[in-house]
Amino acid sequence: MAISVLFWVIGSSLVVSGLRIGKEFDKEYNNQGRSVGIHDLGSRLERTRIVNGKDVLPNTYPFLGIIIKRSEPKCGGSLIAPLVTITACHCLYMNDYKKMNKAKDVEFLVGAVDLDHARGLLRTARKLIAHSDCKFNAEIEGRRYEVVYDYGLIIFTEPFTKIFGYADVIALPDFKGTSLIDKMIRDEVPCVLMGWGYTSADAEGTSPTLKELSAKLRSQDRCAQEVEKNLEAPYHATSVCVTALGINQSACFGDSGGPLLCGKGEKQIIGVASYIAGPCGKDKIPNVFARLDMVSDWINKIVAESPTIRPFVASGSVIISDRLVSFTLIAFILIKMCS
Repeated sequence: MAISVLFWVIGSSLVVSGLRIGKEFDKEYNNQGRSVGIHDLGSRLERTRIVNGKDVLPNTYPFLGIIIKRSEPKCGGSLIAPLVTITACHCLYMNDYKKMNKAKDVEFLVGAVDLDHARGLLRTARKLIAHSDCKFNAEIEGRRYEVVYDYGLIIFTEPFTKIFGYADVIALPDFKGTSLIDKMIRDEVPCVLMGWGYTSADAEGTSPTLKELSAKLRSQDRCAQEVEKNLEAPYHATSVCVTALGINQSACFGDSGGPLLCGKGEKQIIGVASYIAGPCGKDKIPNVFARLDMVSDWINKIVAESPTIRPFVASGSVIISDRLVSFTLIAFILIKMCS
């Protein structure tokens, strides 16, 4: 009985020590000399990363995770249910944005702050879901947009379970239609954005440590003016934008899909990182997020339809100091310890 309870708490794929995220992703970026993703469409946008942010302490954001494709970091995401993560639509696609990644090639690591020595919970994707209206280089009513409806969901093979502070969900707020975010925009409330991406425009690789920065929501008119001026592309109604409070701060390469947390008191998740309106690190550059109130019904429907969580999870593995150990072996060890 004790062992069954232990398995229920642990779940599968507990990363407890020594996992190092590969660096081929950095080589790919550096070899090409420019961004390789959605924010390089037309060579005008840059993939999001945190520039001039501060380190995040462990367990500060237990819902925050990093999408890993074949051992390489790709994007951020937020655990909104034990089996579901929300991210950006473009994070689910291959670098040419013509074909979606295979679910079996995508993993999600929650609870890590240092990717060189990652500790957290790891799950494999069962299904990748892009919003049906998500489009790249889309033309709507005669206007050319870089990306619209930048929403994506990942359904996992096994649920994340809360253990040792590694994993927890963040609930979507009651958006009350669009009135909650609209009021936040009018009040220009404080926000926080975060990620593991590049920490400067000339960095040689992504940051191994999680960074965050403080920002403020800006008016939709200001966002539209800045986006259209800097990118020569229109600003879409499904977006919100923030500017950093510090000098030469922004999101940039590697942080796409990460959450936007806003509020005067307790912060609420209201968006996912989509793109920035110009060079990363440029002072007061708008950071653009896909606003979640526009698709909350879609999100809630998929979460409600996700598989029922089993109270006993005995499948999976444990990564300890780069060694993979099956639960069968762990059960044998526990039985020996208890006998």
